[in-house]
Amino acid sequence: MSGGTPRPDRRRLLLVAFHYPPIQGSSGVHRSLAFSRYLPEFGWDVSVLTVATRAHEQWLADNLRLIPPHVRVVRAPTWDAARHFALLGRYPSSLALPDRWSSWIPFGTRAGLRVVRQEKCAAIFTTFPIASAHVIGRRIHERTALPWIADFRDPMATLTYPHEAPLRKLWTDIQDATVRNAARITVTTPGAAAFYARMYPQLNAQRIAVIENGFDPETFPREDPAGAPAADEPALLLHSGILYPRERDPGPFFRALRRLLDREVISPRTVRVRLRASGSEAEYRAMLDSLRLNELVELAPPLPYTQALREMQQASALLLFQARVCNEQIPAKAYEYLYAGRPILGLTDPQGDTGRLLQRFAVPGIAALEDEERITAMLEQTLPLIRAGNYPVATRESVMSLSRRAGAQQLGALLDAAVAERAGASVSCVEGVA
Repeated sequence: MSGGTPRPDRRRLLLVAFHYPPIQGSSGVHRSLAFSRYLPEFGWDVSVLTVATRAHEQWLADNLRLIPPHVRVVRAPTWDAARHFALLGRYPSSLALPDRWSSWIPFGTRAGLRVVRQEKCAAIFTTFPIASAHVIGRRIHERTALPWIADFRDPMATLTYPHEAPLRKLWTDIQDATVRNAARITVTTPGAAAFYARMYPQLNAQRIAVIENGFDPETFPREDPAGAPAADEPALLLHSGILYPRERDPGPFFRALRRLLDREVISPRTVRVRLRASGSEAEYRAMLDSLRLNELVELAPPLPYTQALREMQQASALLLFQARVCNEQIPAKAYEYLYAGRPILGLTDPQGDTGRLLQRFAVPGIAALEDEERITAMLEQTLPLIRAGNYPVATRESVMSLSRRAGAQQLGALLDAAVAERAGASVSCVEGVA
């Protein structure tokens, strides 16, 4: 356990999150981290229950510096079934239900109950996309009757996801139990809120709240964004973070680049594309080889978070990928892109939540990820604007309502309301007995 000392004059929250430093390579960590950083401003001190460091496939010791000194961190024993229990690359599927880190459920529940008792926590907050976090939260809630807020972020279980039917059934059961027991449900987009309202018509709309992923100004380098590229330099188009082969398939974008190259609209002297820490590099390398795009497109390794943010600020333009199957989701990097103050090219459905977010800030370069012809036309129209420094960019003042501090303020208000409701229910029960 690390961090500050509990303060008896304030409420304390138990925040249960798989994604917490020192994990590397996950955008989800910044949501949990920001809540723990900013909630004390709104009357809530935070204790974080998370996994043992060995559970993370990638982590950096430097990331531990991101944890605020006032946050208490408890790490429950955890193993990754795919890495720690595998024999010749195979492991029993039962050890990976509801996810590969299910081993932390009993240890996390025990540790969480201990923290709740020792620190007199007033509420519980759990966050997806690791399903076992909600299982732990429900077990602690059932044993303590503390109000519980469950953060789904995006839709958890749908009619088609997860793709494996047994896992989908299990996730649906977890989702059903969470909706029944949680005082509030939080999501990151209006589309996700609408999904839960449709899926659970008995769920009072006031119990569903949208807290967007946002950005954290405190983590950005203290320097101004770059200007337009010099006349003799190629424009750098950057995508920072994971590109899922299905949900963020870059194939149509690659083919659009090939079209523009063939027509001599662009060349490696005028445009460079960098995919930073994209994952699936072998698959993408084969695509680039087949399209002869190796001189134009670079697959770059991961960077520490603050260096990745600096790179965003220095790029000529930032690429955002999101497929129609994810219309009810917004990549967390979209908010960082907006604050970075650079041109954004959105390869996403204009009618989806990501497309609507970009349109709120008058981003002109939007084309559906699946539409190769529209992407080609969009790039042909926008690249000259980017090179000339005439591409519209949102001002920092206009995006401040999306900061993670603002999101923490929303969460603080939800926690206050949940605690007040529980207190009111307790008074009603006592008066009824009397």
